[in-house]
Amino acid sequence: FFFFNDTATTEIYTEQIVGSVRCVQETGINAEYMGLDFKKLEELFQKCIDRKLPIDYIIHFAAKKSVPESTSIPLQYYENNFCAALNLMKCMEKYDCKNFIFSGSSSVYGENPNPKEDDEICPVSPYAATKACVDYLMRDVGKAHKDWSMISLRYFNPVGAHPSGLIGDAPPDVPLNLFPYIEQVVVGIRPHLNVYGTDYPTRDGTALRDYTHVMDIASGHIAAFKKQNELKGFRAINLGRGGGTTVMEIVKAYSNVIGYEVAHKLEPRRPGDIAAQTAKCDLAVELLGWRATKDIDEMCRDSYNWIKQNPKLFGAN
Repeated sequence: FFFFNDTATTEIYTEQIVGSVRCVQETGINAEYMGLDFKKLEELFQKCIDRKLPIDYIIHFAAKKSVPESTSIPLQYYENNFCAALNLMKCMEKYDCKNFIFSGSSSVYGENPNPKEDDEICPVSPYAATKACVDYLMRDVGKAHKDWSMISLRYFNPVGAHPSGLIGDAPPDVPLNLFPYIEQVVVGIRPHLNVYGTDYPTRDGTALRDYTHVMDIASGHIAAFKKQNELKGFRAINLGRGGGTTVMEIVKAYSNVIGYEVAHKLEPRRPGDIAAQTAKCDLAVELLGWRATKDIDEMCRDSYNWIKQNPKLFGAN
């Protein structure tokens, strides 16, 4: 198992990655961290060949992931998200690696409120478009190479942390996703959470999403990995809970966990955001034998446990 990132990663974020690798190593898995620029991917493949450990399976997580940021710097998103995946698949072809699992996204469905995998792809932001482009690339590569397994796991809003409190998300800059932002509000780094949009056609007017515990997402990858010998060609598979929660419902659930109200401020809608979206996950059950098991309260509890266990990552002395 290899963990690698681009050379621009900050020192504190690299420390988090190395810490995560140590946690994996403690379970008995031979995990190794390699700080590597995606532009130098052949070095990784060749190094593994030289060590007589050729790469047979790849799970590709690396991507920029903010909808609003992508509308401001679309070229960086295409270069980082799409071009890196293209270079990775070129290396796979050269070094005879035939198994690829991709961190896809529900955002490729656009404003479809309850999409299934064969629905039309209609991204409404540059971020979503980069994910759709990689899906199209995987589809075409899967058609050209019949013995390859190309699985795009389309996530629906992963949140939370490992229940041990040892692994979680602590972005070094201003968070661009809901749960990391709430965490920084709770520890006092940010004065309040901005709730964008209060006039959506949802239960309370705030955006509704299918939040899924990161541990459920992780188990979905394991399930997909175990099925790659059977699933050839390209497959897109939704990973979600199949039910929606609004932003204000998340705020209330998190407030219940910590015992006081999460400070928040109501703001206008952001460009690129949609009103509501939940997953249809029948295919994950059928092909992978997978379904999400954790609820919103567990997501909030594990998130809070993560920030309590790691105060230095959140600015405490």
